[in-house]
Amino acid sequence: MMRAGCLVGVALAVCSLAACGAGGSKASSAAGSSGSSAGPGSSSSSAASNGPARGTAFCVDAKTQVPSSTPQAGVDALNKMAVEAPTAVRADVTAIASAYAALTTAEAAAGSDTAKQAAVQQTATADQTSLAPASARVDAWIKANC
Repeated sequence: MMRAGCLVGVALAVCSLAACGAGGSKASSAAGSSGSSAGPGSSSSSAASNGPARGTAFCVDAKTQVPSSTPQAGVDALNKMAVEAPTAVRADVTAIASAYAALTTAEAAAGSDTAKQAAVQQTATADQTSLAPASARVDAWIKANC
């Protein structure tokens, strides 16, 4: 039962990768981030320098990935997206994928130990906070380029 609640913090960052291209509007993007966090390297002009094949595969996955039924499927999907990510957001996608993989491993290791579960939940909450800017940059890139 712990699995569903334990990864909530990072799952929100992960879900932004899956949901932002699937029907979100540019208006909803402005409501979700400050805009200034995207930085100059995140503009649509950077898409050409990242190669169309890499950006296209990333865009397809960003629009079609849905929250995974198992943590390992989520790890696999995020790792695939990190490889496909354009240069402008590759570090951000990789950071999100790495944090999610680490939390998945920690959650499995915690088992039914409530103290370990609580520690994993604290880590998930901290990761959500620290990954919010990365998630916002990825979301902005997808909305501008996909």
